[in-house]
Amino acid sequence: MFSAYNIPSAARYFYDCDHDVPVALGGSTVAKNVWPQPLAEAEKKDHLEVEMQRLACLAFRTLTPADVAAVLSQEQREIADDWPAAYRRYVLGITSSR
Repeated sequence: MFSAYNIPSAARYFYDCDHDVPVALGGSTVAKNVWPQPLAEAEKKDHLEVEMQRLACLAFRTLTPADVAAVLSQEQREIADDWPAAYRRYVLGITSSR
């Protein structure tokens, strides 16, 4: 994986192997879903993953199966497309890009 991202061996200590879409949100451990994440970002994204999983579990307990699928699908898209924006929305409660 590090080679695919042109990260030299000496720099690998500054990265964490991360899932683009976390397994807890339906992601899988396949090459296209795993990437080297800089350690400086890892804790921040971990907070996002925990919050999104919490909301998915809440949806599972309170919504219809179709609505749960819609919530999970939306979360998967948001974290895969732009996790920093998802962090601002889900963790910080900021809903606009301003």
